[in-house]
Amino acid sequence: ASAMRFPILPCTLCGSQPNMQRARFKLLVDTLPALSTNARQNIITSMADVRPSHLLDRGLREACGLDVVTGAVRDARALGLRGWTEADGK
Repeated sequence: ASAMRFPILPCTLCGSQPNMQRARFKLLVDTLPALSTNARQNIITSMADVRPSHLLDRGLREACGLDVVTGAVRDARALGLRGWTEADGK
């Protein structure tokens, strides 16, 4: 790059810089065991079991066939989501 006289731009994508959110989140996760012995595993487990009805993204809820406010089943698209049954829509 220097031979072609291209500018060298600093990398801001990898998280190695100080005060990045990744470092702050790691600090948070590392302090969780002081609050609860299972806190770290609970967060990891919950991240693996995300459901559109539990998120605040109204567009995602609508696209999945859920009511945008309550998260209740509105049409058949929602019945294909993990964890939903016909009883959830009533």
